[in-house]
Amino acid sequence: VLDARDCRFDRNGVIGVHVTDPESTATLRGTRISNTVPHSSGSWGMGIQLTEGASMEARDCHLVNNCAAGITAGLGGAQLVLSDTRIERTKAQSSDGVGGYGLITLEQTLTSLIGCEIDHNIGPGIVAMDSNVTWIEDCLIENNGGVGVSLAGSPTHTVLTGCQILETEPLWTSLSGYDNLHLGFGIILGEGALLDMKDSSIN
Repeated sequence: VLDARDCRFDRNGVIGVHVTDPESTATLRGTRISNTVPHSSGSWGMGIQLTEGASMEARDCHLVNNCAAGITAGLGGAQLVLSDTRIERTKAQSSDGVGGYGLITLEQTLTSLIGCEIDHNIGPGIVAMDSNVTWIEDCLIENNGGVGVSLAGSPTHTVLTGCQILETEPLWTSLSGYDNLHLGFGIILGEGALLDMKDSSIN
């Protein structure tokens, strides 16, 4: 069990906070996770990683200047609840230029985001792949790279309510075999994904 309140995790190696195992839980309040240092290969450097059924609740937290992803949840399932939390300025991996995600969820992850800001990340703001339910409410998703919210794979089911997805930046990337494809989409809905959207805007 991890209970961190008004803490600062800065310039740690590879992962700022890693919670794994179904019996592992973490509660973060008013905590900043920043400048995580990648592996010597240039990969990783995430702010938070949840794996193998671990769970986390974070409120009033700030993740900034991490690499690959601000938060990665999945790889065996996870549960994540974020409220009033900001994820910004995530950088890509220097090893291959991949990443820069604000939040990426994988493999049967249950995620809830309420009142969060996900902005100015080099890559997409939110990516949900082969996940369970993702609930996104009253969030600002702004100035991210390529895609504001990307959803793909069954059983990904996302509910988006009261949110704004604004000013997604173009991104040169490789997608489905096409190099240098210019993206700048608010939402991408891939095969097998479901989206319920209410009282939200894309500009």
